[in-house]
Amino acid sequence: MENIREIVQFNIIHENNSEPREQHYHQNLDMLYVLSGSVDVVIDDKEYHLKEEDMILINSNKRHKFENSGNLLAIRFAIDYYLLSQTVGTTQMLFLCNSAVDKNSAYDKLRHQIKEIIRYYYTETKGDKCYLQALYYQMLHVLIANFMVKTEEAKVLFDHNSDKERISEIQSYIQGHYQSPISLNDLAEQMYLTPAYLSKYIKKKFGMTFIDYLNNIRLFHAVDELVYTNKSLTHIAMDNGFCTSAALNKSFKKVFNMSPGEYRKSAEKCVEKVANEDEIGKQEIISFIENESNKLKSGKSTQLLVEVDASNYKKKYVDETRVINIGSIYMLLQQEAQEQLLELKDKLGITHVRVWNVFASNTCIRENDTYSFHKLDNVLDFLVDNDIKLYMELGQKPTLLMYAPERYINPDSKEIKLFEYDFYKKLIKDLSIHLVNRYGIEEIEKWYFEFWNNPLLKIGEETGEYYRYFDLIYKTFKNISQDINIGGPGLVLGYEKALAERVFAIWKKREIWPDFISFGSFQYISFADGQFIYGKKSLDKDYVKNQVSVMKQSMADIGFNVKEFHLDEWNYTVSNRNVISDSCEHAAYIMKNYIDMIGNVDVMCYWHGLDLYAEYYDTNSLLSGDAGLISRDGIKKPSFYAVEFLNRSYCNEICRNDNGIISTNGRGSYSIVCHNFKPLSESYLDIEEDLIQIKDIEHYIQDTEDLGMKCVLNNVQNGNYQIKTYYINPEYGSVQDMWKRLGLAESMESEEIQFIKKHANPNMEMQQVEVSDNRLEVEFNLKATEIRFIEIKYQFKYE
Repeated sequence: MENIREIVQFNIIHENNSEPREQHYHQNLDMLYVLSGSVDVVIDDKEYHLKEEDMILINSNKRHKFENSGNLLAIRFAIDYYLLSQTVGTTQMLFLCNSAVDKNSAYDKLRHQIKEIIRYYYTETKGDKCYLQALYYQMLHVLIANFMVKTEEAKVLFDHNSDKERISEIQSYIQGHYQSPISLNDLAEQMYLTPAYLSKYIKKKFGMTFIDYLNNIRLFHAVDELVYTNKSLTHIAMDNGFCTSAALNKSFKKVFNMSPGEYRKSAEKCVEKVANEDEIGKQEIISFIENESNKLKSGKSTQLLVEVDASNYKKKYVDETRVINIGSIYMLLQQEAQEQLLELKDKLGITHVRVWNVFASNTCIRENDTYSFHKLDNVLDFLVDNDIKLYMELGQKPTLLMYAPERYINPDSKEIKLFEYDFYKKLIKDLSIHLVNRYGIEEIEKWYFEFWNNPLLKIGEETGEYYRYFDLIYKTFKNISQDINIGGPGLVLGYEKALAERVFAIWKKREIWPDFISFGSFQYISFADGQFIYGKKSLDKDYVKNQVSVMKQSMADIGFNVKEFHLDEWNYTVSNRNVISDSCEHAAYIMKNYIDMIGNVDVMCYWHGLDLYAEYYDTNSLLSGDAGLISRDGIKKPSFYAVEFLNRSYCNEICRNDNGIISTNGRGSYSIVCHNFKPLSESYLDIEEDLIQIKDIEHYIQDTEDLGMKCVLNNVQNGNYQIKTYYINPEYGSVQDMWKRLGLAESMESEEIQFIKKHANPNMEMQQVEVSDNRLEVEFNLKATEIRFIEIKYQFKYE
């Protein structure tokens, strides 16, 4: 048979050549892209409805079928699993690519690549097969970077995997010896373990027995030879470690529900089908290409024109509530932390601070079965006296400091504790009465009380103790006032979607609902495969916006309609040692997401306010890569100014786009807050966050192109305007780049720190313009990762 194999092949699916209705398996990956019409895709026991522009990738050996819903025109890509595994260097691949249930800006990249493949294949000469192959590999590159996880290298958020080396050793040994008659005893001897212990270990970590895992590896290679060679079944069995063709047949049927011979015939029919596409489908494709030609030829622009009617604006786009994470409430007993917090309040408009560990021994003194709230009162008095409200987490949330998702700076703090219910009941009652008597009902009605989903409370189970504890908090505070805000549980967007959906369904059936639902967001996504969940970083430039949309849709589908939606922790990483956090790139990220979330969430609580949160356990450098807006030495980082620029903008929105927002005070003055945010590149996927070097930051963003912007405000009052521009970029105002120009000195004297503090602030430019035709134009250039605030004030004068 000796088929000529290509890494990608595709065929047309339309209403006149519908796919088989029965479910079937194959080793190669299937990717379906709907050009028009719709189709239902069934994978195992789940059904997905795909509409125009939707796509789905079906992983290897997943039982599936397509059910044409009518008027369908689609492209089905068959991706050679063996060749792809050789390209990426692993057979342990899993993809999550399903636009019917997921949102990711990378889907637009993938659509563009697919359309370019189709256009070239059907409209260009077939002489340059190299270019077509290049297009295939570009498409695969987008898939691998954005939708694939190597399961043997997968990171599971907040779950240190100390077994990685042992798992890798098991996989490497079996991959290297699968053609030989190896046994569990052989592997156990190699690893200096007992066969009984190793058998249980493999069953626990791989979800299958040693022999099943070994046979899966053998089948992977056997399937490849079935499809692409004319070897006999006996020959294939012996070459891939099966003692007889009967052994191959038995293992094959267990996985594929068919014999090797039936599978080979099925594959031959599939190849013939791809090779004999009908003319009707081709004509439909060519018509589609002609309709799409203008879209496909549009290039990437580095110039942006924004033209608006300045007299048409929305009233009051700025949220009254602006929350910042501080961390353990004990930190606010420090004078240094108090001073820096007051600066956040004054310059950034912070109204609330989110804190936890309210009942920790360093904050509350336990005497027998009661607590003294004296130290807690010292903190709360300071906050109330300075008109700062509380967003208080009432559980036992650990203060984790992290190098990367699997490695902790303070591993001793990973231990999670739980108050016994009856004691906690008394504690919450005592606290609630103490707070209302000391600060008054009117004050605490302006606070938020949150209960985090401590894993020990099993929130994903209907009988989970979380709901018992939550109801206790809810009833206790609501007995004081129905207007006290109680919520939770702080689930992780993108990463805990399946858990969140279970929680929504459980809570919907309960009598008591939270006043607000809270989530964290750290730019990670999870992949579910059977009983295993794998995680990876996400490169989606619109991750926060997309994941909030997905979660709100899930809540709506279930009918769990909570009054407020909170992001109580959000950042692009969990790491406290990622130098990108000190850079202009991070400032642009913060500005972009604050703007994206205007009107989409009720509370946007950035993670976190001060570098003091992650005391320098492991470094004494000027900057440590923590996510705070202010460094330990009190130096404002670019991210601080991202929030300050937003706080200084006017409150009536005229226009918003991907790069900024234009607003007005309604009295002849205007503001423009904008950024040139750069998404992280594929290189960022392959490195631990704490290993990134300052000198290499540009390597981890997609490009360094400038962005030209021209803003035209029509229907403004004629006369003179003063335009003030404040900006920060790697050349002006960035503390990290100043430090780099000073040689990144590890130890700095007070004089040097004061010099940097004085000069690490925005650059300012001023100009006067005269408007005579009710049209005001502002044109400028944004460098890569730059943030900018432009204030345009009408200059009144006597006639």
